Amino acid sequence: METSAMIKILRYRREREVVEEFGKENWQCIKSGFPDFLFYKNLPDGKVEGFFVEVKKRPSAYFCQHCLPELSLDPRQVEYYKVLKGMGFEVKIIYKD
Repeated sequence: METSAMIKILRYRREREVVEEFGKENWQCIKSGFPDFLFYKNLPDGKVEGFFVEVKKRPSAYFCQHCLPELSLDPRQVEYYKVLKGMGFEVKIIYKD
């Protein structure tokens, strides 16, 4: 879906901001549930480059940065995150206020 169309249907401000930021860098976007989005670019050689993004509310300052994925996701999401990472996919968790 085109970035401008995606932004119009998103309910959460944090998600709209992330889609807008990556859209400025010409990333295409698919809303996927968990993780929230798959961003991708078609490369000139016919390959596709991409990564997954989960958008979360910024946690309190008491969280250690190393532990954030496991502490900010529910158990199902942690399992999904670990499987995607284990398969070699790039998964970004972006924290927004």
